[in-house]
Amino acid sequence: MMTLNKKISRIVVIAGLFVLLLVTATWASPDITWQPQRLVPESVAPQESREFLVTLQHTGFLPIPATHQLKIITEGNIASFITITQPNWPSVLKRGNEVTVKVQVSVPQGTPLSVERGELLIKRILPNGKIKEVWRAEALPVELTFSSIPLPPDPGEAGKATLEGIDSDQNEVRDDIDRYIVFTYPDSAKKREGMKQYSLSTSAYLRDRQDKAKTRENGATDDKAIDCLAYVFNDDLDARNKAFEEVLAQFLNTQARSLAYRNADSQMGGYVSDSGPSNERLIRQKLACAFDADFLPN
Repeated sequence: MMTLNKKISRIVVIAGLFVLLLVTATWASPDITWQPQRLVPESVAPQESREFLVTLQHTGFLPIPATHQLKIITEGNIASFITITQPNWPSVLKRGNEVTVKVQVSVPQGTPLSVERGELLIKRILPNGKIKEVWRAEALPVELTFSSIPLPPDPGEAGKATLEGIDSDQNEVRDDIDRYIVFTYPDSAKKREGMKQYSLSTSAYLRDRQDKAKTRENGATDDKAIDCLAYVFNDDLDARNKAFEEVLAQFLNTQARSLAYRNADSQMGGYVSDSGPSNERLIRQKLACAFDADFLPN
């Protein structure tokens, strides 16, 4: 039978381990965090200015005094595009305090289609001008997309979490595919529309993979989209094939998506595409477009 002293010793050891784990977890977490955890907004166009609000939170135990020395600064390639309105700090930043920071993004005329990254940091500016780190303060990652064509934010890894991905602008095309199309074909509205048509049909092909009838309908729609791509690529079949193979690779960027596509393909056994007479190929390709390809300027 375990003696009383041994029982007490064991309880003390267990309690000590619990406290150690609690302290270690607390120590591993930053004292100053941000909401949102990443600032990745929709695209900003040249000559456009937009404002965003982010919140700085004190979640640690030790208060931060002399807040008049604190300043939010910007680092990285985003610095020349961002203006920070310094917040109204409390005299002492304590646990539970929240401070709102206004971030203004201004994009000069002529800024090319691009993505710039950086971060917001909280620093302490001493009276002698020296800049010091603020202990256990988290940085806020920022990613800005500059585009005259409106684009959703980059979904990042979150966009790979589900088969359907993220479609924040609700245009039935995944946000990462929207961005891929614009960045790949910035100078051709015809090609962007053709790639979007193909993307819509491929999304449906993956979505309805368990339904044989729908999958075959979507397969026919996919064939039309590929015909349309041939038309917008001026009947250059090599360029057409390269284009849809590359966007398909973007579509199937996770194992789950590749398996879903394979499952959809398995429903297509015995399906024969009705491509029509070869001497009417260009007419068929043009009519396959869900938009007026000849109306678009490029």
